[in-house]
Amino acid sequence: MPPNALPPPHNMEQRLTELEIKASFTEDLDQLDQVVVRQQQQIDALVREVTHLRQQAPRGRRRRAAQPARRTAAALLKRHAHTPISTQFDAGAIEVVSLTDPQHIRLHIRRDNASEFAQWFYFALHGAAGVALSLRFLNAGQCAYPKGWEDYQVVASTNRQHWFRIPTRYDGQVMSAHITPETQCVYFAYFEPYSHERHLDLLGSAAASSMVQLQHLGSTPDGRDMTLLRITDETSATAFEAKRKIWLMARQHPGETMAEWFVEGFLERLLDSDDSASRVLLQQCVFTWCPT
Repeated sequence: MPPNALPPPHNMEQRLTELEIKASFTEDLDQLDQVVVRQQQQIDALVREVTHLRQQAPRGRRRRAAQPARRTAAALLKRHAHTPISTQFDAGAIEVVSLTDPQHIRLHIRRDNASEFAQWFYFALHGAAGVALSLRFLNAGQCAYPKGWEDYQVVASTNRQHWFRIPTRYDGQVMSAHITPETQCVYFAYFEPYSHERHLDLLGSAAASSMVQLQHLGSTPDGRDMTLLRITDETSATAFEAKRKIWLMARQHPGETMAEWFVEGFLERLLDSDDSASRVLLQQCVFTWCPT
């Protein structure tokens, strides 16, 4: 067939039919997506309504309904037993002992990498919206700092941006936390996580200041950079030798994320050029921080 010649009529009709079929499939998929979204919204609304009704039910009826509800919740978790709890993200850490009963989810707090230190945990639980959960950390009493569990409350989040405390009890050996999630995925942690990416962002923003010298010291056993920040106003009239030397120590252990949240706020104010107190400190002191 010559290059500019039109295809035979029967071929053109076949091509048009194929295009019409593809367009029809695309429209069907779009409609199906909309249906799935609406159905999920209806399911979430029903879960919230059932939870509300259970809370309003008389105590006797609530007790009689507890066992069927527990069996339903257990079946839900069992159906998703291959992925109900996950830790495959930055700083994720927990050991699952048992998931058979949502009222007695048994867990072990995992030791830090290449360390005997155990205090940090961070994990996600999936597929339990509207289910009353009880998380039992069986080895809390054998962790590095058991007294830290006294008057402590586990933190939780549905979006990893906003964190809240949940009811927690520690009996000297086992720590128990309780929640009825409103969403299909909820995260739990020892404290609000401070990710390695945020850590690198903090170093980068601090190093952009003329007051900061960033020095690369080497690498950790995991291959991550070890850095040192020295912060001072080198243009001040006070000689370097005469300045006070102040060292910041924070987050010696991986689970001490609250310490790096403090350092982030400290550096933001120390490097604020509009803060008169910070200007005086940088003129008279040398601050050194070695993140770990």
